[in-house]
Amino acid sequence: MQQFPPPGKPATFDALVAKHRAAVQRLFDSGKLAAKPKAASRKRPPSKPKTKPPETFPPAWSSFKADLSQAQYRKCAFCEGFAVGQGFGDVEHFAPKAELEALGDDETTWGVERANLANVTGRTPTVVSPTGYWWLAYDWDNYILACTICNQQWKRAIFPIKEARTKPPAQADAETAYLLHPFRGEAPKDHLEFGPLGEVKAKNGGAGISPYGRETIRTLGLDRPSLREQRRSIASKIHKKLDALTDATIARRLELLGDISLDGGIDQIFCGMVRAIFEQRSGITWQQLETELAR
Repeated sequence: MQQFPPPGKPATFDALVAKHRAAVQRLFDSGKLAAKPKAASRKRPPSKPKTKPPETFPPAWSSFKADLSQAQYRKCAFCEGFAVGQGFGDVEHFAPKAELEALGDDETTWGVERANLANVTGRTPTVVSPTGYWWLAYDWDNYILACTICNQQWKRAIFPIKEARTKPPAQADAETAYLLHPFRGEAPKDHLEFGPLGEVKAKNGGAGISPYGRETIRTLGLDRPSLREQRRSIASKIHKKLDALTDATIARRLELLGDISLDGGIDQIFCGMVRAIFEQRSGITWQQLETELAR
């Protein structure tokens, strides 16, 4: 994962979502926010057209997908593959707007990727609240761009936090999200560690295994086979180039570092992985690398 400068809120955003914010607030105030829509009557005459119940959260955010895509270089906030281009991409609510789910301790309920397919089988999170962070449904800072697989197959409405969850979320609650974010918060490179085969695990530091890394990986399925396969060639190349730095001449060192910097370019897929591998193994920050090459 990689962090990017956050995109500024579009000038038209507040005006476009104002009525939707107000409608959701009214539903919450009336206690109807979590109510399920009534099923359509089976006795309705066939000639009468069916009507859909009104949406609780009309997707006004879809109008701003291009802004998020530009800020993230079309890449998924979670897996770093192209969310737009290989697919259409989703405007994802980082904190779920509606129902809230959680993964248990039993790994057999976390689900696995089906062989040669992108969907997940055996993933059975529990519903911990019928309502989520509804007041953030139309909050610009709660949007990110994600690929459909990370968003719909893995993350769903799962949102792990540091604190014990004993009631539905409330605006006054002080919470610490464990999921790593593409625009703010904990730096992913401090919590994720990538091996030469493209595998990823939570970084184990002086304070033990990172809960941010652990929860991000299992919530988003970041170590699923298809992602390991996509990352493998790049991860292997970066590890080998770092091995070669040990005995490299000055000229060869600059060549190797230049190659690494290209793979870690902000517009490249898996650039966050490349930068994490480089910084963790070399002890040099990415900014220091760019400075050295600029000289």
